[in-house]
Amino acid sequence: MSDEPYIAYRCRTCDQVVTQDCDFPYFDETAEYRHETVDQTDCVAVCSCGEQCTFTITAYGANYCEVVAQGDREITVMLYRPPSIEDEEQYEMFLDPPDLDDPYRIFLRSSSGLAALGRVDVQAERLEQAQFRMLYANHIAILEAYLCDRLIDLVAYDDEVLRKFVLKHKNLKSMTVPVHSVLGHPGIARKSALDYLRNFLYHKLNDVGGIYRDAFDIDIFTNVARKEALAEMVKVRHDLVHRNGRSKDGQLHTIQPIDLSRVGQAVAVLVHETENALEHLIKMKRFKQFENPPPATPEPINWDDVSEEEVVAALGDQ
Repeated sequence: MSDEPYIAYRCRTCDQVVTQDCDFPYFDETAEYRHETVDQTDCVAVCSCGEQCTFTITAYGANYCEVVAQGDREITVMLYRPPSIEDEEQYEMFLDPPDLDDPYRIFLRSSSGLAALGRVDVQAERLEQAQFRMLYANHIAILEAYLCDRLIDLVAYDDEVLRKFVLKHKNLKSMTVPVHSVLGHPGIARKSALDYLRNFLYHKLNDVGGIYRDAFDIDIFTNVARKEALAEMVKVRHDLVHRNGRSKDGQLHTIQPIDLSRVGQAVAVLVHETENALEHLIKMKRFKQFENPPPATPEPINWDDVSEEEVVAALGDQ
């Protein structure tokens, strides 16, 4: 993981969100109690308005941590600690939580699965080619899914990004909406933008680059050679999926392990560079989710475990 630990908080002077990389204190993960201080470290953060705050990060036993602003200042602080991945088992745990919804982690899980399937030994050459063709096509598929999901993930969550995108992107800016649609749907701009992004074809790399520029002011294809290589890989994937592995002139594509390695690497590098370019917006989304956590979903009641007396007590005099 390329993430570094950081804190995020809202400045008391100008109300801007401030993020600051920080050191993470030592944990005694074998400790039985979490009330004993194990380690402390200070972090100094400076807002763009000039306001400076110092925070103390305290690690307790049993992998518990808290952040407090010095000087008796009541500031709610988010502490982000990247996952610690030291072996294959921890990596699998990182990729497989039941509530996985982050586009980057979904991509990593899918990419890891394709790599594992590529190591499966298939004896028959005919079956091996079927396996390689499937894996090659899916490397492009998970790239398209990531480009779509990350775009919608950030555009849908940040009203300012949405506003800039709608005003800047030609196809949305020129869209005509009937008056009765506006009356019936106050959020018609959001709905129209998200519908447009969901229906977009993400194998059109030139157009994808334009959308990312309009939405986030970044160029995801700064490496022209890689973009051209990916464009050729997209064409091969089209032949594999829509022409049973043959090109327009009837030539059959023979996929080798080196081809899988190249497409997997090209896709992974593009995704990692895109994540790095969007780092600030991703941090802002995390902080907004921290400020406004979703309501807790109550656990369903297992009526087999509820006694008759408990049911009567819960219903009262009804």
